[in-house]
Amino acid sequence: MRWAVLVAPLALVGCISAKPGAESVQLLANAELVKGCAFIEQDSIGIDALESGGIDNLRKDLITKMKNKAVSVGGTHVLTSGPTVSLPGPVTNITGDIYRCG
Repeated sequence: MRWAVLVAPLALVGCISAKPGAESVQLLANAELVKGCAFIEQDSIGIDALESGGIDNLRKDLITKMKNKAVSVGGTHVLTSGPTVSLPGPVTNITGDIYRCG
């Protein structure tokens, strides 16, 4: 029983909550899809696998953080090639150009 009590709080570490509106932000790899949209800024976000509660949550948390950033600056779309792993160490980054479309 003690083991379950210790593991449960650890499972919550790194679970990043989406801001209102973040679920509608689109991550795209095709620059043609943001043609005619207003460029806002480029941003790069990194997460350590341990900070994110392990490798299973890493990609999801990273994408959530990028979508949250886009919403906070008025973006609707992010042009990105996706997450990349930085070596040495378990840090994963995502860089994206944030746009407002529509």
